[in-house]
Amino acid sequence: MMKNAVLMGIDFGERRIGIALSDAEQRIAIGHSTLDSRIEKDPILKLLAISKEFDVRGIVIGYPIRTDTGLPGEKAFVIDKFIEELQAIVNLPVYREDEAFSSTLAQQRISQRGKKSFKKKSRGAMKNEIDRIAACIILQDYLDQHREYQ
Repeated sequence: MMKNAVLMGIDFGERRIGIALSDAEQRIAIGHSTLDSRIEKDPILKLLAISKEFDVRGIVIGYPIRTDTGLPGEKAFVIDKFIEELQAIVNLPVYREDEAFSSTLAQQRISQRGKKSFKKKSRGAMKNEIDRIAACIILQDYLDQHREYQ
């Protein structure tokens, strides 16, 4: 893993893509945005623009690993295809990170904030937030596993 470089975390879904970015020291993941495929005509071009804006040097994408077998899950094929398309355009290294329970953990974090945050948001806004937080969880897991302790 390269030092002093921003990484982008992605929680890929066919409808929404949650995005997080690391700080340059790769200590913390910060939620950035959520792309909705119904609105964003070419999400890969948007990811390219974000990667250029923040000088991203690598992408960490949530990858479905089955908890019972440790093998790629049924959506792995779709994500592999997305990774191929992404690498062809963005031209950055892509790292796969187990996304197990990232959306469930994101929902738990939101609910821990209290019921008021649920009532104030539409269903779509809530799903966007879940995907953005899931991207943070995926990226943070990667950062924590690859951190070099001194």
